Amino acid sequence: MSLNEIRALTFDTGGTILDWHTGFRTALAELGAKHGVDKDWAALANELRRRSLKKMINLGEKSPPTYNM
Repeated sequence: MSLNEIRALTFDTGGTILDWHTGFRTALAELGAKHGVDKDWAALANELRRRSLKKMINLGEKSPPTYNM
């Protein structure tokens, strides 16, 4: 492939440059404290991320892989 054919470069910065985890965990913990709920907020943040990525990316589990970004 010629470099002239490249039209765009994308980079996944989530978790490397962008610290999404701390923000989610902190917000969930604050909301939980406000309502008297105590959970493993770090695990919940991870599960939320896992589920949202699964919605965005079909890894071929039920049909050919697709990417919906």
